[in-house]
Amino acid sequence: MCESNSIRHVGVLLAAGAGTRFGGAYAGAKLDQSIDGVAVGIRAFDTMHAHCDATVVVVRSLASALATHATARGGTAVLARDAAQGMGASLADGARYAMATYPNALFLLVSMADMPWIDKSTYSRLCDIFIGDAINSQYTIAQPIFQPAPNAEPALVAARARPGHPVAFGRAHWSALAALTGDSGARRVIERERKHRISVETTDAGIWRDVDTAADLPQQPRTEGS
Repeated sequence: MCESNSIRHVGVLLAAGAGTRFGGAYAGAKLDQSIDGVAVGIRAFDTMHAHCDATVVVVRSLASALATHATARGGTAVLARDAAQGMGASLADGARYAMATYPNALFLLVSMADMPWIDKSTYSRLCDIFIGDAINSQYTIAQPIFQPAPNAEPALVAARARPGHPVAFGRAHWSALAALTGDSGARRVIERERKHRISVETTDAGIWRDVDTAADLPQQPRTEGS
């Protein structure tokens, strides 16, 4: 684990939603659902954590499987103080923790714990933008934009120019993130600071694919007798 003064990029993974549309037996149940033997939230964390110097997971419960996993892997689990308010309030908790803990970090990478299919290359490209221009990038907001490959299936072609996660915020925008309330998330900051926003084109459909309902999970292979 890096010393706090040497950390350049910090991941903030939002995992405090109730997941009511998923219809699980408890709040946030969808994050514990398995994809190829790995829970949704843990898959999202592991990809982010592999590309960030530090990772902060904002959770509804410090006893959750994701919080326990993140802490064991060297991340930090932060309790959402007002999870019922929504995503904006949870992001503010993560941003405030990052501001206080990592004084020399260049940027935040913000993503959602119910987005387990983001490709590692997307994180790498966003990190390269900031590390390559550490002075000017403090004002930059970098967001991946999905552009399908020429041979993509029709459903993906229809999603052309679709923005997604993670979104990277230079240090100059952290205070605005820390002041968020309610459920609008970072969109408010992105829209207000759109002159600083740059688009990063990618063929990674994982930037917008999430687990909202049970139907979004891959079908498990049937076993004999089932």
